[in-house]
Amino acid sequence: MKESRFKLSAIGLAVCCFASVSEAATITGGYNVAGGRTVTSSGAFFPAQGPLTGLVDGLTGSPWLPNYGLPNDATIDLGRSYRLTDLNLTNSTWSQRATDAYNITVSTTGAFTGEQVTLVTGNMPLPAAGTTDIGITANQFGRYVRFTGTSVYSGNFGGGVGELSLGGVPNRAVSQLQATTPDVNSVSAKAFTRTTALTDAAATWSLSQVTPTSASIVQSVGKSVTTTLKDYGNITTITDGVDTAPGTFTTGEVLFTHIRQSDLSFGNATVDLGSRMIIDQLGVRNTTFNLNSTMDYVIRVANNLADFDDPNYTDAISSNFAATGEVDNFVLGTPVIGRYVRFISQTKLPVAFYTGLDELTVTGRTFTTSLLASGSGLIGGTSGFGSIALNAALPSQFNLLTLDVTTSDGLNRQTLQQVEVLPEPASLSLLGLAGLALGRRRRV
Repeated sequence: MKESRFKLSAIGLAVCCFASVSEAATITGGYNVAGGRTVTSSGAFFPAQGPLTGLVDGLTGSPWLPNYGLPNDATIDLGRSYRLTDLNLTNSTWSQRATDAYNITVSTTGAFTGEQVTLVTGNMPLPAAGTTDIGITANQFGRYVRFTGTSVYSGNFGGGVGELSLGGVPNRAVSQLQATTPDVNSVSAKAFTRTTALTDAAATWSLSQVTPTSASIVQSVGKSVTTTLKDYGNITTITDGVDTAPGTFTTGEVLFTHIRQSDLSFGNATVDLGSRMIIDQLGVRNTTFNLNSTMDYVIRVANNLADFDDPNYTDAISSNFAATGEVDNFVLGTPVIGRYVRFISQTKLPVAFYTGLDELTVTGRTFTTSLLASGSGLIGGTSGFGSIALNAALPSQFNLLTLDVTTSDGLNRQTLQQVEVLPEPASLSLLGLAGLALGRRRRV
């Protein structure tokens, strides 16, 4: 008999409303901003055995093997500027192709003609020593990162690098609404860009009233599903609404077989709901085959597919399965708006070889919006809230509002918040006096 767990998740409140602008980033179990990026080199390399893409493909066994000459270099274009937080390096595992001395520099322009900053200079351990983890304590920013190998180990014909991973934080769109307001003509909000230099800057924003147009129903059945990883089984069965019979693997389940990708997770599956929804509940069912089943996992929500790579998503759920065939259902403490829902398996059950997933269920509502205010600039900041004046007064009730904030480089953050409009203090006073007078008249 399968186990089913029904949970109330408070995670949605903290993430949806972006209650904190803390930007700590780590590669371990986190996001690698170098993964899959474009790499170039000023020198020759061995394209068949050690292509440049091997430096950032997430697999330590497929290295970048430069030509035998020294020094050799490889430059990674991160796509946009990041504040870099930490670095992982793994040496080449190919026979007699291990780098010894190296340095890594970062540039905002890619010129590397004097404007670059040195991140680290050192010596790479031999492959048997594993991965070198380097914390970047000072705030270093840039888009282009260059690895330069300057010597190889004695007896080696040339250098090589198994993998280079970088933790980084981009500009962030900060969007937050206070849950109560005493003024029907304005709301307290934070709407700004938190830059990689850890300063607050202007952003474009819009505030709208949200009106659900449907009941909260399952929205995921039959919807399109994609995966960036090699899999066994039909990926579309994750949203077919059918539980696979326990005991053996069938085509109704999906097994993720790669164990290291750009986001350092085991496997993922992304459901496209077709349009943005108010997501109220999330449910997952583990695979029924004990040799291929997930333990730890996260579920993320984003408005666009590219948001998963920026990263610019909402971590809606972080949980774990205790057994095969287990069903977990979550009611979000505060609903999340989004179109794409991604399940990421992070670890496997102790008895399993791989991770997998049988079902992903998304329950939510369609909605329409009515614009209350829009503009650009800095509303509030890291240290406090600002005020947004409304085009029309809000009714004195609970109002479902969404604040959409976009940075100059296109990153977006959307808050969904239930805001209660309270009577102003003067109104409360008048109501109190009127009630007292009415009470006196009744007692006569």
